[in-house]
Amino acid sequence: MNEALRKHLQGRPAGPAHLWLDHAERPMTVEVEPLEGGWQIRIPRADEPKLSPRSDVIKTLRRVIGWDDEFNRTLAASPKESIWVWIPASSVSGIMWRPHTPATGIDYVAKARAAWPLLRERSRNQLTMTYGDLGHALGGLHPLHDVPQVLDVIQAWCHEHKMPDLTGLVVSQRTGLPGRDYWRQNGWSDLSPEEQHTQWQASLRTLAANPGPEKPPF
Repeated sequence: MNEALRKHLQGRPAGPAHLWLDHAERPMTVEVEPLEGGWQIRIPRADEPKLSPRSDVIKTLRRVIGWDDEFNRTLAASPKESIWVWIPASSVSGIMWRPHTPATGIDYVAKARAAWPLLRERSRNQLTMTYGDLGHALGGLHPLHDVPQVLDVIQAWCHEHKMPDLTGLVVSQRTGLPGRDYWRQNGWSDLSPEEQHTQWQASLRTLAANPGPEKPPF
């Protein structure tokens, strides 16, 4: 999915994203731009609070990608400068694209309200649906750009109210499983695939018995 997202976004302006790099301990929030064969990453200035700290970004990129001491000294000597670096697509293990504002003016909370009864009914019948099917049901939302934004609203409510994650009903057409963010947000990303599947199925069984409020609660 990461490669499909990169290809789909190629040519669009840079924007913020949560980026997981291979062998990195945690994601970083940086501005990225999709390019041929990889991603352009902007190392933030020292005074940008909405992005990951500059020092953390530099440390992560240096460890994962590697660059010489001279370049590292250049970065350290220019804390107010914003510098772009290119990384190959193979270095990225996960990405959650976060546009500054929805380009089409989509109200994701309203879309989440529309999605709630669809997912609730699927849950009662112990059925899943794909990102593409949910996007189509919500008026043609893009499965990679928009559907995850809708699911974020639902997932946040479920977690806040100690309810099994209803977004586990939405799966990849290719794998038949929820996306990477589902496992991470539920604390299962470090489990083996077999353990993840067991936790997921248990959550679906709980939801089938109690799928939550009939009306959207947000």
